[in-house]
Amino acid sequence: MRYYWEVLFSTEYFPYWEFTMVMMLFLNLSILWRLHRIENRIRNIFTMFWMGGDADLRKFIIKVEEDYGDNEE
Repeated sequence: MRYYWEVLFSTEYFPYWEFTMVMMLFLNLSILWRLHRIENRIRNIFTMFWMGGDADLRKFIIKVEEDYGDNEE
């Protein structure tokens, strides 16, 4: 364990470790931002659907699949 810490915090390897931690932070922030956008999109679609008077969940799911689905029919 002693040698692990020596290598990790030595002047030769520390910048690489620090860079890796910064990149992991950016990766996690990117994932959180994408989830935030997806949640907002779903909330906005459901709000528009709810305000239209159709509160049926089956119709909502079909509408979302038609608008944002991956199937190309």
